[in-house]
Amino acid sequence: MKRERALQVVLVLVGLFYCFWGYLLFDDLWHSRWLSGHSDVMPMFLSLNTALGPCLLLAVKQPAKHRLMIAYGAWSSLAMVHDDNHVGAGRGARDAQAG
Repeated sequence: MKRERALQVVLVLVGLFYCFWGYLLFDDLWHSRWLSGHSDVMPMFLSLNTALGPCLLLAVKQPAKHRLMIAYGAWSSLAMVHDDNHVGAGRGARDAQAG
């Protein structure tokens, strides 16, 4: 019972955090800051996670029934971290060669 309650708390926190990313995406697109020399990766991940936020909030009531959605949220977060590490490492290598 404690494990399910802890999972519900984590789902609420992550779901609200992902919904907040929707505000960041809207703000970036509204002011067109991401168009000036940035890649399209961040808006893509923000839009996917923004859509995932309400789904995770709906999964709070019955986490066992929505295991696939929760697993997708976890794997997409890991993919984003992995992609950010590779993009950052490639950027650092280019800067070292240029300098």
